[in-house]
Amino acid sequence: MALITLSQMEHGLAFANDGANAAERPVMKPDRSKEDWSPLADAELRTQPLDRLKYIPLFPSNPDSYISLGFNLREIIETSDAPAFGTVAANPTDAYGLQRMQFHIDLHLNENWQLFTQFEDVRAFDKIAVGPNDANRFDLRLAFMGYTQETDAGTFIAR
Repeated sequence: MALITLSQMEHGLAFANDGANAAERPVMKPDRSKEDWSPLADAELRTQPLDRLKYIPLFPSNPDSYISLGFNLREIIETSDAPAFGTVAANPTDAYGLQRMQFHIDLHLNENWQLFTQFEDVRAFDKIAVGPNDANRFDLRLAFMGYTQETDAGTFIAR
């Protein structure tokens, strides 16, 4: 009889089965370039509807060669209850929306080489004075080629 326990992990729930050291399904991270979706080479770990976009194999002979696609959307409503440092009355209709959309393409050629590209679109809706931080129409946010190698002294990373 197998004993199944439920443990709380950093970003979600995972099941442990008799302490077996089975591969776990990856989770999203705040820094999307540090995600490793290679465990999804195991079809049994592809349990979410969009997993086919998180792991697109490049070479069937190497599970560490894949493309991963991702998307972030952040919507914020901002209002000011003390405009001009409280020297003028607040206007309850003085609210505006901020939207940030990001999508990325993460190409892993093998266990060592990675090419990561992230694009961003930032817009402000109904804001009277739009500053440079409030609007950045479609732009390249981040792009790098990285090399990672495990050594006896630790992990070597070059970007």
